[in-house]
Amino acid sequence: MRMGLMILPLLGALAFTSCATAQAAVLQDEATPPSAKQAIQWLLESQAIPLSVHPSCNGVGTEFGDGTLGAYLSGMLAELADGGRNAIRSSCRDDPNSRGRWSCQVLIQRAAGEEEWSWGVEFAVPRRGGKLIPSSIRCIGAG
Repeated sequence: MRMGLMILPLLGALAFTSCATAQAAVLQDEATPPSAKQAIQWLLESQAIPLSVHPSCNGVGTEFGDGTLGAYLSGMLAELADGGRNAIRSSCRDDPNSRGRWSCQVLIQRAAGEEEWSWGVEFAVPRRGGKLIPSSIRCIGAG
């Protein structure tokens, strides 16, 4: 009986290790662009990056004090709360400037009456490693 109780935690640890290894293998596939969900996750994980990272991000927040990527994105997402035709578009493709990277884009879009805009972030991610490159961040959009 005691032996069976000792094996259960070991089996759980092996299952966790197998899942983590499988997930890492999926992220390391250099031929398939990352999913829309993965692009959004990378962006959310980078919420503390200051908007001073690139001139295109100066003054893009919804409030004067917005100083981080997280504040910028939170403000844009909060604007969607009042209804209208809203969408989040996300994708990754080959980076035209580097064969070893993906170019990803996340756009927050709003259309409500005469109000129509699309704002977001473009960034690069190495095909191996799966971490957003902070210096590649560009704030994009119009409206």
